[in-house]
Amino acid sequence: MVIAPFMMAMLVHTAAGIRQKVPQIKGATSAGESNGWKCTHGSNELGCPLRVPTFTWTSDSIVRVSSSSFDILDGSGRSIEYHFYRNEAYKAGLSGHYTFLVMWISPRQDTEAMPLVVHEHGGGIGYWNEEGAYYGSCSGENCQTQDTYNHEEDAEKLIWLFNISSIKDGQLMNTSLTKRLIEGFRIVMVSYSDHDGYAGYGTPYTNNPEGGEVNGLQASWAAVDYTLKHYETTHYFLHGCSAGSLGVSSLALAMAIDDYSPLPSGVIADSWVFNNRVMEWFDQSKRGPNFKQHPDFNAYALTRKVGWFSMTTEFNSGPENWLRTGFPVPMMWMYGTNDPACGGTQEVIQGAIDAGMGNCKYSYGLMNRALEDTPGSPHRIVEIPGGTHCPSIIQPNYFPEAVEIVDDFIRDKA
Repeated sequence: MVIAPFMMAMLVHTAAGIRQKVPQIKGATSAGESNGWKCTHGSNELGCPLRVPTFTWTSDSIVRVSSSSFDILDGSGRSIEYHFYRNEAYKAGLSGHYTFLVMWISPRQDTEAMPLVVHEHGGGIGYWNEEGAYYGSCSGENCQTQDTYNHEEDAEKLIWLFNISSIKDGQLMNTSLTKRLIEGFRIVMVSYSDHDGYAGYGTPYTNNPEGGEVNGLQASWAAVDYTLKHYETTHYFLHGCSAGSLGVSSLALAMAIDDYSPLPSGVIADSWVFNNRVMEWFDQSKRGPNFKQHPDFNAYALTRKVGWFSMTTEFNSGPENWLRTGFPVPMMWMYGTNDPACGGTQEVIQGAIDAGMGNCKYSYGLMNRALEDTPGSPHRIVEIPGGTHCPSIIQPNYFPEAVEIVDDFIRDKA
């Protein structure tokens, strides 16, 4: 069964809580049905997220800006075709709007039915403090500024971000994103324009000199919704790297809470997560050259910007809680043991020492415990020994083992 635009419609939530017709997809619930999760609509049952905010979003202001293609230099004559869209409902942190790219490989046509991967790329995270200083992620002494990910991303920027995940010297590398494209998946690349871990749901952008809101979650959800309405889709997955890993976890949670249909067939969250040990990590870690945030990074200030999804201990919004509740979307988190983002290259913090494990494994420890306590769970947490940041995605340092694990996760959900 495929989504046929304007056919086989069902009812789902839209921006202002009104209901609107959208096409049906394999595995979707019918009108009036529920996904069966006990935490749907913020039920406050044991283990469920608490004080769930209202998630509002709209795909009604999305416009197509351009269409084009670029060649793959492998002698096959194939090209990657794309349409580029802008959502005029959501402004970026400092300038422009949120955007996204819909792409597929020739000779297929955009009218054909295809499976879909929605990719949220990496980009760290950042915030302004009360004095107007910006604190972003760092690589050594090079730290992000307010201009790194607070602007509209044009088609060229999104293509470049796709390329660093898939292409080297014009050749397709064997990363997860590349394999999906070759297998005939359609790829959606969504922009990252509030530096919020793709988790902003319309709350004020704290201390932003331009004011405004953080809209990362809303814009991503709108891009998914628009694509499902306008392109024939058999089934779809969310796949995020780094900040995008935060984003796809948050989006899947919001979709399940709101009983959105169709839900993703699965989610791959590669190399970061909002959970109950994040604050411990930021408090205990040594702020030396391998610390991936600004040396004066304040995690509490970040949660003021990002809001509910990052306040895991206050609102039970961390996966270690809702993984115990029969969460309806199969989730897979992945991390490399040498990933500096979770402390893989830093001195082991005291909690990890006490638990007899490394920093990264300790970061995911409560989530692993939740899976151990729920036999038969469809969810997974995968450690890649020796893996670095985003081992399933970023070329040329991707890990074939990580790519194969993603292949296996997706294969049985077609």
